[in-house]
Amino acid sequence: MASQQVPHTPDAISKDETNLLKLLKMGHGIARSVLYKIFLWGTMQKEDESVEHYLLKTQGYSNSFYRKCFDQYQLKMMSDKSKECEFDVSTLFKVIKHTCGKLETSIDVWTTENDTRLEWLVTAIKNFRNDHSHKFVGVSLETLILQSMHLKNLLRGALKVAGNLYGKSDEVDQEVKKMEDDIETVRDQHLIASDISSYEAVLENEKLKHFLKIEGAKELREKYEDLCQLNPVYFLESKGALLDVSMVFTQIEVENAGQKAKGFRVPCHEILTFCRDNTTVKRKTKVQSPEVYLIEGPAGAGKTTLMKYLKSVWLNKNESILGLNDYDLLLFMECRNPSLSSFSQLLCQLMPKTNATYFREGELLKFTLNLKTLVLVDGLDELNSHSEKLFLDIINQNNKNLVVLCTSRPEKARHFKMHVPPTFHTAHLKIIGIADNKKEEFVRKYHEEMWKHGRSKQDTENLISYMKNSESHLKNHYRLPLNLVLLTWLWADDPCAVTPVTTSCELYIQTHNLMKKKLLERLTHHEDACDINLQDLEEKIKDVMCSIYKAALLSLNKDAIEYLLPETVDQIKATCKANSLPPRETLSAFFVIKVVEGEEKVSIPHKLLHDFYAAQCIVQNLFSENQKSKNQSLVQKLAVFLSMENVDPVIKQAVLSNASAEISLISTAPKPGSLKALIDDLCTTESGKINKYQSMLLHVAGIIYALHGPEVQEWLAMEIVELLRESELGVRDDNQWFDLCELTKNDPVVISHISKHISKSITITDKRIEAALLMLQEAKPKEISVSISRKTKDIPELQDLMTRIADCESQLDLAFWLDFWEPDSLPGNDQQVRIISKR
Repeated sequence: MASQQVPHTPDAISKDETNLLKLLKMGHGIARSVLYKIFLWGTMQKEDESVEHYLLKTQGYSNSFYRKCFDQYQLKMMSDKSKECEFDVSTLFKVIKHTCGKLETSIDVWTTENDTRLEWLVTAIKNFRNDHSHKFVGVSLETLILQSMHLKNLLRGALKVAGNLYGKSDEVDQEVKKMEDDIETVRDQHLIASDISSYEAVLENEKLKHFLKIEGAKELREKYEDLCQLNPVYFLESKGALLDVSMVFTQIEVENAGQKAKGFRVPCHEILTFCRDNTTVKRKTKVQSPEVYLIEGPAGAGKTTLMKYLKSVWLNKNESILGLNDYDLLLFMECRNPSLSSFSQLLCQLMPKTNATYFREGELLKFTLNLKTLVLVDGLDELNSHSEKLFLDIINQNNKNLVVLCTSRPEKARHFKMHVPPTFHTAHLKIIGIADNKKEEFVRKYHEEMWKHGRSKQDTENLISYMKNSESHLKNHYRLPLNLVLLTWLWADDPCAVTPVTTSCELYIQTHNLMKKKLLERLTHHEDACDINLQDLEEKIKDVMCSIYKAALLSLNKDAIEYLLPETVDQIKATCKANSLPPRETLSAFFVIKVVEGEEKVSIPHKLLHDFYAAQCIVQNLFSENQKSKNQSLVQKLAVFLSMENVDPVIKQAVLSNASAEISLISTAPKPGSLKALIDDLCTTESGKINKYQSMLLHVAGIIYALHGPEVQEWLAMEIVELLRESELGVRDDNQWFDLCELTKNDPVVISHISKHISKSITITDKRIEAALLMLQEAKPKEISVSISRKTKDIPELQDLMTRIADCESQLDLAFWLDFWEPDSLPGNDQQVRIISKR
């Protein structure tokens, strides 16, 4: 990091600096006037036609190509005919290139020195202005004379070539004389005070912009170096295998969710350029508005990984993401962070050295807004009162140089619409997950990394084989990178524990069991717990888990997503101590513990796990599982008391039997309305809405059906569906209900209640056929899309599905992909198509 201060500009400007200011005035003023005259001579616009109208309507430029050619400032200026006389040198260079006739488009013609070509002369004039604008030290009188002569030759040559090219030879001599007189006047006369003040300010501003662009970007890159490695399972093992973030994200699929080209699959490397070229605006204005993009995806889909990947690409200055290197600065904010509430605070936190070295108070924000900047906003769904103020402060800058890229879970995507003004240009993408043809490669690479680090002894090909065999019921689950990582770790620990898994929630249950297993192994060798027998140790861990689940729910209630509430952490530690367990060792099995500004902070490693822990609290209360353990403890304490009182063994046994029977009556099965009552009691919201609990409620459903499937009665299935409906599941997309079908193992009762809420459009894939057959008994969607990736002849239940669809009055879209790409001599889907055609 450079340590020099910005050179102080003396009250009396030096002669050399005066010479430089004269060259600046020539470049910004006289050269601009000559380029404007050439533009007027050569443009093919109609008299009252703006540059924008000419290029889009007359020349037929596409909107996307037009926006690629010019920056936001230039686009704003070119939409207004009256602003043409205010075009600066850079804008004039571009409009001459695009509107003037008889010019070549070849890059070589514009960049190869040739004083007979207007293309090169215009480029050289633009470069003269740029070269002197970025100089921060004065020039000698000799240099002033030589450079002014050089500029005079360039301008004279440009006027003569342009005059001949556009039939304006009769005006050339007059324009040349005026230009030469102006240059000599500026060169020879003393600058007046207003000139000195004006150009001194320009010079000082250029210096500071340059320092921010170079030193600020350098400091940001240094800060991001440690933030581009992934250890997705540090909650399982703090020294887990580190991954280069590009290994994960380059294999993820993204699709457009905006109004234009909805559903179009967007290659990873084109996400920025696609957003830029496909923005929409609700309310058009004459002023060019800023751009804000949203990328949504479920927890674990790779949104935070995307942010790491963008930082990694910008850090290394490679071309993996098109358009990313166009930005001078890349800024990053986490919505879960409660410590910042203004854009200035964020800038000072990201670039403290640059700010302290070069800028006075408040100046860093001013100069940042003069540079092309991309702001990454991770996790709009995790906004708190402070980060919401920060996000709004960024948006309210309303600055054309700022482009904001946000991520959010689908159920909180409304925050984007609520906070972004309707006059802003927006784009909307969805992360689909790891592409089907990349899952194998991802798991193989990750498992091989574990092998290298000595964290697995299992056979990689057996893991790949299991993945293929379980695709039919876990295909969607495998699209999320985090889930594939968890699967790999579970396999490395014990393949037998993974084999029976049929739902995503069961995978999380097994992951949680692995976390508890590793803790148990560590505690048996810990000096503070090694004397406790194994069975008691397991019971003590269960007691601590109840405290952890409660803490997760309380923190979720208070939107404490980044760190658990301090009082809940204190309660967990108290529970550990009451059970003679070492608090830090116990907490580290389930949480990330770090010191922030001298204070210990505890956080749950991933939002998915936070929701899972909170869901465990709901399910435990619903089925009174913790009460069963307490009941057993009460009976044991009663037995100890009776023994101490020397009660007759026969009487003692009778008392214990009766006590056990009476106490067991307390632990009755859940009753109708109890789940809804639990949510109302334990989940607090200011607005009465439960949207933020949607992911948790899905986990609740998954845990109930994984652990208590046979006990689930119809009223409970109905309450699950109704609560998820309240959380707005399926409001934006009917297909979200298929997640619940998977978690409840296509329970017919659940699907019957889901069917009442299906009204818009569903997409039936290979995996969803079983659920769709049940759903379409009652559901009446307006549109049905069938997208089958396997050979239709290998799917016996497909014929029943076609028969069911034939009875529906829905718009239908059929796609049998493998039959299309690999047609048999006799089409396997012929019967299915005939069934449909009878409608």
